[in-house]
Parts: sequence; structure tokens; C-alpha cells
Amino acid sequence: MVEEQETLVKEDYYEGNTGRKVGDFCMGFFGVAIIGLIYGGFIFLFNYLFNSSLSSNYIMAPFLGIFFQIFQLLILILGILICVKMFKIGRKYIAFGILAIPILAILALLILFGACFIAFSGGSGW
Repeated sequence: MVEEQETLVKEDYYEGNTGRKVGDFCMGFFGVAIIGLIYGGFIFLFNYLFNSSLSSNYIMAPFLGIFFQIFQLLILILGILICVKMFKIGRKYIAFGILAIPILAILALLILFGACFIAFSGGSGW
């Protein structure tokens, strides 16, 4: 009975291996960044190729904007599903890497807000 319970315990994928932790974190962090760059390049290329033909077609242009917004929403949902899946299969550092990007973006905006607040308040902060 005890042996059966021990086999039901999930093995830790990382098991004290720091290299795997760092590698998975980098895979999640830079993987999302690379996917974002590819998506941004796709939008830039699409706008560059079809901008001249769409500028005369005022009916179709708003639908392309809506299409790209819906596509961004689908990418966000896919990212959330990937995070949940990585937590379930035990590769949590990939999910931490994916979640680090919005956290760092919010932190950078707060630092920028604080710097602007200090600069526009005369430098004293009070």
C-alpha cells in the first residue's frame, strides 16, 4: 500500500537542477518575446503590402483592425492556456517566464510614472 502511494507522487522535473530552471524560464520569457516580434512583423508587413490598396477601400479597412484585435485576444487566451498547461505538467518555470513579461512591463511603467512625478513636482517628491 505504501509503495503504491509513493508511485502516485509526481516526480519533480527540476529536482534541484538549476540549469533546467533557468533554461525553462528563458524559454518562456524569450519564447513569448519572439512570438510577439513575429506577430508584430506580420502586422507591419501586412500593412505595408496592402496599405495602398486599402486606403482607397474605406469599407474593408476597419474590419482588418478588428481582425487584428481579435487575433491579439486569441494569442492572449492561448498564452493563458499554455501557462495553465505548464503548471499542470510540472514545468512551472516556463509559465513563470511567460508571466514575467507583463509583470516587468507594469513595473517599468510604475518606475516611469514615479520618475515623471518626481520631475514634475520640483524634484523633492513632497
